[in-house]
Amino acid sequence: MQHRCAKYTFVLPVMIIRIISLSITLLLASLAGAQTPEQSECKHEVKGTIYDARTSEPLAFVSIVLEGTDRGAVSDEEGNFIIAELCETEYDLLFSYIGYKSVRHHHDYYHPEVEIYLAPTDYALQSVVIEHDAIEQGLATLSVTRMDARELEPISSETFGDVVSELAGVGVLKTGQNIVKPIVHGLHSNRVLIINNGLRHEMQNWGEDHAPEIDPSLIDNVELVKGAGTVRYGPDALGGVIIVKPRRVELTSPLQGKAKLHGRTNGRAVEGSVELSRGWKRWSLLGGGSWNKQGDLRAPDYFLSNTGKEELSYFG
Repeated sequence: MQHRCAKYTFVLPVMIIRIISLSITLLLASLAGAQTPEQSECKHEVKGTIYDARTSEPLAFVSIVLEGTDRGAVSDEEGNFIIAELCETEYDLLFSYIGYKSVRHHHDYYHPEVEIYLAPTDYALQSVVIEHDAIEQGLATLSVTRMDARELEPISSETFGDVVSELAGVGVLKTGQNIVKPIVHGLHSNRVLIINNGLRHEMQNWGEDHAPEIDPSLIDNVELVKGAGTVRYGPDALGGVIIVKPRRVELTSPLQGKAKLHGRTNGRAVEGSVELSRGWKRWSLLGGGSWNKQGDLRAPDYFLSNTGKEELSYFG
């Protein structure tokens, strides 16, 4: 019995030593593979694309530096860059390239990819901002005259040039019976900008035989803007800006319409127009059209040849 007990007493410590050794090995392996809290947080990145402000083409080999660190990158041939394994969520980025103005940009991890536009050093100005409110405060630099639908009603059968000539400060240039162009500050044609329903009216070449093809019967109100305030409309508004606005349809409005018919004995002229509108909860419709036909006008003793016209317009 003593010999058997001595045998088990010798085997048991060996097993315990092996178990302890295996446990220590596993613990050391897990510690070696684990990351420190600081390492686990360095998972952020900053990436984006760099363009030429003049041509909008990607810029290659632009230097990007994270200010306050030794980290940075260089953009590739497509202007893309990426700086990975960042521990902080916000950085100040400095973009520099020979022949271009440097740019400093504050970026954080929670925003999308950054797009940077570098301006060549020969640009005199980086940007120009025109504030609408600031222009309206300077009353001496802005002059506006308007005509509403009530005032337009008696002259809606005339040409567009004749209609806007009723605005104070607008003259007309006539190169034919039906070719009438507005004149503002002695300027006409493409020197006077026309904005029709929020869009720049550029549907004609503005030659001697061209005039704005806008139907006055479809206008709800028109206004003339003059003075330094016209700079916010662009460089082609040297003389002034004529703003044409059609009637707008309100939401949840019932079906309604309007029809007009005009006639004149001279030239046996006849003009008719029709307009329908309807508004629902989320959208509305407005449509209509007009037709105008006139023969040659007649003086007391003779006809004025080449004064007839026929016009058809529609909208929706």
